[in-house]
Amino acid sequence: MSKKISRALSRTIGTGSVACLSDTPTLSREDVADLKKLLRKKQRDPEVNTKQAIAVLARVEPTAASAKILADILASSREPARLRVSAAAGLGAVARAEAEQALLDALETPDPVVRIEVIKSLGKVGTQDSLRRLAKLPKTTSDHELQLAEFASSLIALRTGDVDAARVPGLRWRGQKLATVEGDAVKDRIGRLWGSTYGLRLNSDVAFTMKCGKAQLSLLLNRELKRGAWLDSVRERPLLAGVIVARESGHEHHAVRNLVMTTPTRSGFAVSVVRTAGDVVFSGEAKPDREGYWLAVRDVGRERFSTRVEGLITSESVDLKLQTWLGMPRRKNHGHAISTER
Repeated sequence: MSKKISRALSRTIGTGSVACLSDTPTLSREDVADLKKLLRKKQRDPEVNTKQAIAVLARVEPTAASAKILADILASSREPARLRVSAAAGLGAVARAEAEQALLDALETPDPVVRIEVIKSLGKVGTQDSLRRLAKLPKTTSDHELQLAEFASSLIALRTGDVDAARVPGLRWRGQKLATVEGDAVKDRIGRLWGSTYGLRLNSDVAFTMKCGKAQLSLLLNRELKRGAWLDSVRERPLLAGVIVARESGHEHHAVRNLVMTTPTRSGFAVSVVRTAGDVVFSGEAKPDREGYWLAVRDVGRERFSTRVEGLITSESVDLKLQTWLGMPRRKNHGHAISTER
């Protein structure tokens, strides 16, 4: 029977890749019955690729009986993780209550690799029960699992019509406008600036500011940039257009956090926001708009949360909004090790 089943699996899967299931399964009823018998056995047959067998069973017969077989494999601590992962993935193809319950029963399994596949499959077959369980994952759950759980919850909510829980990826941004400060408030910031201005003579008439967590950020401009002619210099030549300074809560002084550099392009100008160590953190371009130039700048992957700055710049006004992604943060980049010879 083992060789017969192996040949049948090869016809169904082709080259042996689970990702290459043929469009028309070729297992006969007798083959399916034999396949179920093999998967119910506690002792695995070395002549049969059990991962393939699990994938094929879920594909060709997504029934309650198949869900029970896959559930038993998933729940068994004696099974290797690779088979439990395959069973969890297979249950995601069986849109039945039995499949969802088996996945929920395994949601707190100690093996993180198995848990990840369980969460993915709940996104495919889960109902309101799954929504409630995914919302109660412990705080110690990894960022990656929480992100998958949020995505799975979105899929379930969209499928079941739960408007309150539905969160479409890509639409969750929080924005705040850059506020304009003038006169003495600008002079005060310049006077409290700690450290180098990188040779810039700063515009003491106008600046822009916003809150970022516990810090207050301010964009201090190059003196060449003047109200009524914001665009003249940036369209003329490459420019160190300003510095972004930060004042932490409880501190008196501002410190330079970033430099803002601009470069003329064929139709507008490019903008780069660079850390004082030289690495670019935001990049984008301003392109002609009916009233002026529309600026769109996005982070280049170094911020913990995806961030973008968009808005309209005219000769008379600057109307920009900073938007921050409200989803899961990126994983921290701890940099590169540097070795030195002694």
